[in-house]
Amino acid sequence: MRGDTWEDNEVKIMTTTVMNQEPSVLGPIVTIFNPFMEIALRQANEMVLYGNFEEAIELLNRAIRINPLDPRPYQIKGEIYETIGKYGEAIFNYNLSLKKDPGNEDIVFDKTIVAEKIGDLYDNWEYFCLNTPITISP
Repeated sequence: MRGDTWEDNEVKIMTTTVMNQEPSVLGPIVTIFNPFMEIALRQANEMVLYGNFEEAIELLNRAIRINPLDPRPYQIKGEIYETIGKYGEAIFNYNLSLKKDPGNEDIVFDKTIVAEKIGDLYDNWEYFCLNTPITISP
């Protein structure tokens, strides 16, 4: 992967191009870097380390209000809900995160762990099969 950045005052726009792909097929992926979002995510992660899960969720909700298209706050919320045993909420947030970033194998893995804990592997296996590309080597 190759990244180019452009900065203008408070907003940094980063474009990422996947190598060996035609631009017409994939095109650049644009992410808007918002420092307030990054601060909220960092603070939320610190709250998780100290066991302040409610405050972490509030910070993650703030991050979602800043950029609802970023999958990271939903994934972290899923991890928090999994930690405190709210598996339904965890899967709900992992699903939201997967809608924002369907190819993220880490999120699929986290969701699979929770689905296994509640005995709902069928739903997750179906998602995995439908959304995971299969590569066959000669």
